[in-house]
Amino acid sequence: MRNIPGLSWVKAWGEGQQEKLDGAYNVQNINKIFISGWHPNKSQSELEEMILAAFKKVPNELNKKFSYKEVRKLPFKITITGRISASLTIENVTDELKSALETKFGRDSTFFDPNRVGKYILIKKKDVWAFIETLGYFRDFYLEFVEWNESNGFYDFVYLDTENSTFNISYEEE
Repeated sequence: MRNIPGLSWVKAWGEGQQEKLDGAYNVQNINKIFISGWHPNKSQSELEEMILAAFKKVPNELNKKFSYKEVRKLPFKITITGRISASLTIENVTDELKSALETKFGRDSTFFDPNRVGKYILIKKKDVWAFIETLGYFRDFYLEFVEWNESNGFYDFVYLDTENSTFNISYEEE
């Protein structure tokens, strides 16, 4: 949504998809467009107000009603265990790893909609694995996902909680 700069992601869906999510037909959903999103500097109520205000400018020729659906936060954690070269420091690697993971997969990441076109990209486990590999700190590492949730692809907001993740990093044996 170009009217609201700084959105991490936004998603819109129709009555049919909402009824699949609800598991039942609902006459209240007729002609309704559902919208959900995330902004790092706005509360859900502030974002709802901004989004609905932006849609008030849309002509109501099709008798559409807009409804904001608050995100359901589903943070997950990781436990990473790996060994690094003695030429690196554990503290620096841990800090850099946390920062890189937060930037890429954290709550306020721009990864969820990198092109700012309203496409909500879901985190996949393989993306986290591949990203850690590209950082080049470890020859080999073990990664466990804690409290992992699959997103419904609409208003479920799955993101990495780096603050409560566990980083078990030690030095390689010579």
